[in-house]
Amino acid sequence: MHYIFFKPPKFTLKDWVNAIHNPRKWGAVFSILTAWATNGRYCHCGIIETDERYNNRKNKLLMLHAWWTVKHDYVHDILNKTNYAGYYIVSVENPSYRHEKALEWARSQLRMPYDVLGLLSLIRVIFFRLFLNKDVDYKYQLSWAWYCSELAKHAIKQGGINVPDEPMSPNALYRFIVSDNERMRKQQSSKVVRRNKS
Repeated sequence: MHYIFFKPPKFTLKDWVNAIHNPRKWGAVFSILTAWATNGRYCHCGIIETDERYNNRKNKLLMLHAWWTVKHDYVHDILNKTNYAGYYIVSVENPSYRHEKALEWARSQLRMPYDVLGLLSLIRVIFFRLFLNKDVDYKYQLSWAWYCSELAKHAIKQGGINVPDEPMSPNALYRFIVSDNERMRKQQSSKVVRRNKS
């Protein structure tokens, strides 16, 4: 089980001009603003189902994510639909993390609704950053619905990792996983040093 983070589309000046009167590009604009307003490179995230990273039947990455509802999709199809610039896959390396339990919980959330209140909270974050040059936190979320990073964060929590309670953007969740992995590596290396000294 792994976590996947998507990079927003790359826009040229011509793309930005076209987006003004082309509603089909508004989703891409929102993805770009999401990454920018949350101080990172990523605009969407999900859970990779297979430990081997590939579905052998179709040789495609299978993911579970919140996209208007909690559902399965192939990463290849998501990239074709959205023109995302790419993705990065990261794993939780903490030895106490129970992958099976986290994945079992995530699968139990299939067909749960999308957290529209969380989406409105993200729009608030973008508004404050874009027009007031001010950073604000995600503030609102529903307890019975999920947006992308909320679903992934709770899967990590169900796997036994102590995750902050506050709502997290894809970039905040990515930073948490990377930071936790680095902390675990330092702890393990210090144990090896102490063992060698003794």
